[in-house]
This record gives sequence, structure tokens and C-alpha cells, in this order.
Amino acid sequence: AADHATAHALCPGAENAAGRFPLSPYRGPRVAAGAGCLASQIGAAMAGKALPHPNRRGSAVNRAALLTPKDPPPYEVVNSAALRPLLFVCEHAGHLVPERLDGLGIAEADLLDHIGWDIGAGAVTKRLAAIFGATAVLATYSRLVIDANRPLDHDTSIPEESDGRPIPANVGLDAAGRRARQEACFWPFHRAVSAQRSRLTEAGQTPTLVFVHSFTPSMA
Repeated sequence: AADHATAHALCPGAENAAGRFPLSPYRGPRVAAGAGCLASQIGAAMAGKALPHPNRRGSAVNRAALLTPKDPPPYEVVNSAALRPLLFVCEHAGHLVPERLDGLGIAEADLLDHIGWDIGAGAVTKRLAAIFGATAVLATYSRLVIDANRPLDHDTSIPEESDGRPIPANVGLDAAGRRARQEACFWPFHRAVSAQRSRLTEAGQTPTLVFVHSFTPSMA
């Protein structure tokens, strides 16, 4: 298969040197398929602190403006009460799109391709959580809606094209549209990761975060 799910150790900066991910090192134990995983940066920066919540009062408004009752939550937690000192994280587990975004204007085949998610990574994450009896947090919406593994000001946070394919709903997106996606999908996922990390720490564990991704050896 063109895509291979991985969960392996990388030295800090490995992906950044290749230009694949922005560098955001985690200050603590790490086993990751991607040294630049943004959740690790947020988890480290917020250890012992409240996770920043921009526009706290407007959060519910922005979320309601994007997600409908038919839309699933922006993340899934597996084994939420497990106490093993492991936390599996998968930022690109899902390929869903909120109903109001009308599929982002692309074909379903594109969402199911490598541009829409990390193929196989979600299944591997759940399998690892089951094998080790550990907690896992998985993002459910497509990386094309908003990438949970990119800083919000990064060019590919909400990409206008991916692997040469245009994403019409992302072209010229204004600040309000970007904020709605952040509040509906990005921040809830990262708060969930931070909450699970804090839970394990408060239980006397020093959790190792394991980030699971898959990759495509060749691009168009």
C-alpha cells in the first residue's frame, strides 16, 4: 500500500529538517511518528496551567455556527479511565467534514485519499490503545477542515490546496470562518489531549505521548 501507519521514535527536529512539519519539541518522554506534533507543544506549554481558550464567551456561538446536532464530536477518547503511563494521540485519524461545509467542495474520493486523513493511522492508534490498555485521543474531522497538527498561523492550517488538488471551501476563507473551525474542531481536540495528560499526571504517572501518523511515499 502507498500509505503505511507508523508509531516509532524520532529524534527532535527530524521531520522539521525534511520540511514536513513545523518544529514543536515536547519537554518530556516522547515516542512519536512526527517530532513536530502540535499537541505535544500545547501539552508541554500548558502543563500545570489552564489551556488557553481564545474568545471563551464566543466559543459556543462559533461552534454552533459550524457544527449541527447531526455532526459528531471533534474528537474521540478511547480507554478514558486507563492509568497506564501512555497517551496515544492521532491528529489525522478522521476524514469527516461538518455538514455546513458541504464536503469542502471536493469529491468524497479526495477526502478518503491521503490528503483528507492519515490512512490507517486511526485504526493503528485504537489497536495500540487496546494492546497496551492505554488512553488514546483521536481527531475525527479531516485535516482539510483544519489541521490539528499545525500552528493556527501556518500556511497549511487550512490549506487552499493539497497535493495539487484545490480545496474550494478553503480559498479566501475570512477570519470569522477560520475562527469557527478553530473553536469547533481544533481547540476541543487539543483540550481533550491536555485533559488526559493532566489526568494521568495527577494520578502519579509520567505519561509518554505516542503520536501516530501515516505517510505517502510519493506526492503528485
